[in-house]
Amino acid sequence: MGRSGAPPAPRQPPRRNLDEPPAPPRSDTSGRPKLVLEPRTVKEPVNSLASTSQASSIFGGARPREERLKELKGE
Repeated sequence: MGRSGAPPAPRQPPRRNLDEPPAPPRSDTSGRPKLVLEPRTVKEPVNSLASTSQASSIFGGARPREERLKELKGE
């Protein structure tokens, strides 16, 4: 089952008729009430954990494997 040797056909976006306006959005919301968002009540930024020393280390509180093995041998 070999390849035909022909170059692959170039990918083209699907053809659309640009003369027609886009379809209007559906107004059927299945009976759901509109979601009303209120301003944030939390004063701290969402990523406040990143400012701590543990989060600033890419490995958190983990230690190198060799250090852990030395600790286990000493017990």
